[in-house]
Parts: sequence; structure tokens; C-alpha cells
Amino acid sequence: MPRPPSSPRAIPSFSLAALSLASSLLLRPLVWLAACALLGVMVGGHSAHLWQGLARDEAPLWHLLPFLLAALGMAWQLRRSPWLSRLGLAFGVLTFFAGHTARRLLPPRHDISRVFASPPKRDQPLRISPVRLVGIIGDYPQRSRWNTRFPLDVETANGNAATGQIWVSASYNSRLEIGDRIELRTDVRPLHRPHNPGEREAFWTAIGKRCWCESGPLLELSILNPGVSYRLERRIQAIRRSLLAR
Repeated sequence: MPRPPSSPRAIPSFSLAALSLASSLLLRPLVWLAACALLGVMVGGHSAHLWQGLARDEAPLWHLLPFLLAALGMAWQLRRSPWLSRLGLAFGVLTFFAGHTARRLLPPRHDISRVFASPPKRDQPLRISPVRLVGIIGDYPQRSRWNTRFPLDVETANGNAATGQIWVSASYNSRLEIGDRIELRTDVRPLHRPHNPGEREAFWTAIGKRCWCESGPLLELSILNPGVSYRLERRIQAIRRSLLAR
């Protein structure tokens, strides 16, 4: 006797959900590209933490180059397969953002933070000694009720030529403007990371200004030459203030 036709098996609901999610990601490339970029930033930040104390040209960032080239080559060779080509492209995006983030977080070799604010060895206290710095204010000072913060383009440290920037925190009533050449005496410290919930994250603000160290309490502060640089920025600031004063 012929067998009765068997009823089709029901597809599990989770399989339908996974298929729907995969199809939506395939049609929305910016979603998974953004996710891969975010994951790459996290990997790069963790790598920079592991390489703490190394300069950006000392860290083994070039090890990521073969993986990046292999991922792009895989995406090109398998371009006829939508899933495999996107897998290679996703790995390439992750690798690129990981390397870029790690390089962005690590200071240059001759930066002032490498000279005066290098992290101490394990089980040893951080040695802090005042340094006399001369430099130019490299951006508009950020004023608040408590202090005035700005990046300082360092020219000399204790009379010797130096390079790099330091995140300076002065008193709130300091009459400082962008482009002023100033002299200050303070100690150079590694960037402070917040430890209390809700505390404002100033670490990333300083990193965004290309500062890998910060100043302690200012022992001395004097303006040597006001307005020696950044003249265009000073004019823009003057126009802005005149418009706000109307």
C-alpha cells in the first residue's frame, strides 16, 4: 500500500528568527560594519592597555597588517559569495579599527609623557618632581566654575627642548587665551582615569587633544608672550565674543 504523504516538519522558531536576522543584516551593511568597528575599538583599547609604557612605534602594531591584507583578499576572492565576502570585509574592518585605536592611544616615542610621566615599575611608587615648562596654549581654554583646562604645546622642559602636549588645569580666574606663550612650574603625571560612578571622563578629552599626560597643581604660572600663535583662532574667538555681547 502506498504510504500517506508525510506532513512537512515545522521549522523551529529560533531558526526563522536567525534567518530573518541574517537577511536583515545582509541588506543593511552599515549595521554590521558599525558593530565590527565598535568591536575593533574595544580590542584596540585592550591592546593599548596591555602595551602600556610602549611608544606607538615600539608596539607590535605591524603584526596586524597580514591579517588586514588577508581579510581584504578573502573579501575580493569570494566576492561572488555574499556571506563569505562580507565575513572577510567584517574581519578587515575589525582589524583596521583595532590597530588605529591602539595607535591613537599610545604616545609617540619622544613625547613629554614618555620622559616625565612614564608609569612606574610594579610595586614602586610614582616619582613626581616639579618641572618648569614653556609652551603655547594649543586650543581654546575650557573654563568652568572650578578651573581652566587647556592643552599646552610644550617647547622646553627645564630649559631643554621637548616635544608633545600636556593637559593643564589652571585656576578658574586665569586670563589665558589660545596662542599665548606661558611658563609654568608643575609636576607631570599620567592621565587620571575616573574611579567613582558618574565622574566625568576627562581621560578621553585629553586624548582627543593629543595629550598623554596632565599637570598637577600649578606652583608657578606666568604669561611670557600673549598671542604669539594661532592668530586666526584668536580672531574667530574675538568675533564670537563680540556677537555674543550684542
